[in-house]
Amino acid sequence: MDPMDLLPPALRDLSRSATQAVLPYEESLAAIEIFERSRYAVCHWEPCDEPRAEGEIQRRSGEPWADYVHRCAESVRRALHASAMASGRSEAHGGGSTWYRLAVRVPTGSAGIR
Repeated sequence: MDPMDLLPPALRDLSRSATQAVLPYEESLAAIEIFERSRYAVCHWEPCDEPRAEGEIQRRSGEPWADYVHRCAESVRRALHASAMASGRSEAHGGGSTWYRLAVRVPTGSAGIR
């Protein structure tokens, strides 16, 4: 299933991209929660106004898919919060306008979701 199909219509319509979740801070957090519950890994993020060359979060050898999904979600939530706090625009406190691009890794077959 396409990750965007997991999002409710309000988030899909708000996204600046039809193929990727590109959302403001609070909506990005909501999308991360939805992806995590659906067992899709948010393995990379970046603020749209200042793209970063950080790599995606890799799955560890032998790591169960559910653990990888949870580790990705926790890491991306912490990073988004730190980015929001550092931006000086106070997204983390209900204001600001930074939009974030979320890259989602889709589980593939039974091997991908162990």
